[in-house]
Amino acid sequence: MRAVYFLLAFFLAVPPVFAETAYVSDKVFIDLRGGPHYESPVVHKILAGTALEVLGKVGDFSHVSDGTGREGWIENRELTAEVPARLRYAALERELAGMRTELAKTQEQLRQTQVVLDQDDADQQALVKAQARLKRQLAGARARLAKSREELQQAQAALAQEAAQREQLAARLAEAAANQPATAAAPALPAPLVTADLAPTTVTQSAVELEPAGEGLPMAVVGHGSGDEPQPEPVPEPDFKQRFLDFVGVLDLLWLGISFAMLIMGFVVGAVWLRERNRRRLGGMYLRI
Repeated sequence: MRAVYFLLAFFLAVPPVFAETAYVSDKVFIDLRGGPHYESPVVHKILAGTALEVLGKVGDFSHVSDGTGREGWIENRELTAEVPARLRYAALERELAGMRTELAKTQEQLRQTQVVLDQDDADQQALVKAQARLKRQLAGARARLAKSREELQQAQAALAQEAAQREQLAARLAEAAANQPATAAAPALPAPLVTADLAPTTVTQSAVELEPAGEGLPMAVVGHGSGDEPQPEPVPEPDFKQRFLDFVGVLDLLWLGISFAMLIMGFVVGAVWLRERNRRRLGGMYLRI
């Protein structure tokens, strides 16, 4: 039993031994001698990888000089034309750091570009909505134009019907005047029209005014005298119908031209606004995709 306790105490008292990995240091120093011989004294220690200027060679030694102006002799086997691994590693580290910096800048530019593209997509959707709205407005304008044309056609039909009714009424008045006996005496002429040389003249006249129900138009007065008096010529009515039609046609063309001009102006203003907005976001430069 005592032996067991003794073994346990022994194992607990001995510290555990772990295997560790160690590396040889790359900081190796080379002897710089005072002459081209192995027996020449060492005047300086040069770190491996230091750049030296070769001034000459004697046997197995080379006469070199470092950047501080110190000169000496070093074995030829210690010199090489290739850049040491330590210097290459340091150069690669610097290059890697620069590449990481460039990568970070590129990623930031990519993020900003993505933001601009997202905004462009939003602006494009807004332009699409504006285009759809303008198309709806144009469709509404065309519908109103079609309605105006329909109303114009209805007005033309009404005018034509009214003209036909007037012609019928004039024909009936002419027929009634032809059948009416000339028995009534004509009234005296107005005072300004009667001269001292003219004797009063009696004129028979049939003055009849008829206004049929629903027509709303006064009947013309047709007079019959002695038969020698000339009949008054009908006064031509002004061509209001043709003027109205011309005005409505010009108004329709003007409205259609204004609608197309508004649509084109909307597209142009939207494109210019989007281009200037992108230019301001990119610091005065235009984004080319």
